[in-house]
Amino acid sequence: MYALKQISLEKLNEKEKNDYEKEAQFLSRFNNEYIVKYYESFIKDNKFNIIMEYAGNKTLKSYIKDRENELIDPKTLNNIIKQICLGLKEIHESNIIHRDISPDNIFIDEENLKIKIGDFGFSTISQYSYSQVGKYKYMAPEMQEEIQKVRYNKSVDIFALGCVLYELFTLRNYYDDDRQKKVEKINLDIYDEKWQKLIDSMLAIEYHNRPSIDEILSKID
Repeated sequence: MYALKQISLEKLNEKEKNDYEKEAQFLSRFNNEYIVKYYESFIKDNKFNIIMEYAGNKTLKSYIKDRENELIDPKTLNNIIKQICLGLKEIHESNIIHRDISPDNIFIDEENLKIKIGDFGFSTISQYSYSQVGKYKYMAPEMQEEIQKVRYNKSVDIFALGCVLYELFTLRNYYDDDRQKKVEKINLDIYDEKWQKLIDSMLAIEYHNRPSIDEILSKID
């Protein structure tokens, strides 16, 4: 089973075309069970085609939305989070900043709860970067200061992951449309307090106070 991502080139500018070509290049670097596998890319009939692994019938965003108000059970949640972290570990060990970690770009196969990270169009091979990219509600504070040319590193992915974890535990966005933070805590009657402490550390305003992906994994069973 394969998936075909097909993008019409007619209305794309050069930067957008380069982003899709770059996504294929980044995907081709990985052979990891928690990252969408790339097979081939080509242009045909003025369309850019990427043939990749079929990564499941849903994104994490649709999975969360379908839950409505039914919280995810702790064991399932632990399994989902661990897989995301193992995928991000491979990305960071390859010296890549994903820059767009969000539920839209994480795929889930509901049948066996397999998780895969995809959509590498905004990624960069670098220890540091300056560009303002990614989805606003998952963007680290330092990424929003582009006018000041603030340099950032892999910790922007950790902040975004913190937003994703908050959403998995509460079924709500960490930021609202005006980028105001939510004050709601996770349900400690259901979840271990360690998760609240971990999420809080990942969402630290100062990037150097955020844990690395290895430190996060060390706290997951």
